[in-house]
Amino acid sequence: MNEKVFRDPVHNYIHVNNQIIYDLINTKEFQRLRRIKQLGTSSYTFHGGEHSRFSHCLGVYEIARRITEIFEENILKNGILPSPS
Repeated sequence: MNEKVFRDPVHNYIHVNNQIIYDLINTKEFQRLRRIKQLGTSSYTFHGGEHSRFSHCLGVYEIARRITEIFEENILKNGILPSPS
């Protein structure tokens, strides 16, 4: 699979390398999240508050991917836990 890249206002670019994740993103149920506002009617008051459930879910995916990457590097390869920041 080729890498798919999504532009995100918080995380900059979200890279998807896993075909299963990309197939999930392309389902009609996941795409429907583009039309559901995460912040409800607050976009009428705060014009920068345009945040959909779709972009929220992509952001959650990116954070989970980063955490998993850290676990893989530190726990599986080195056998150590990451130091608290």
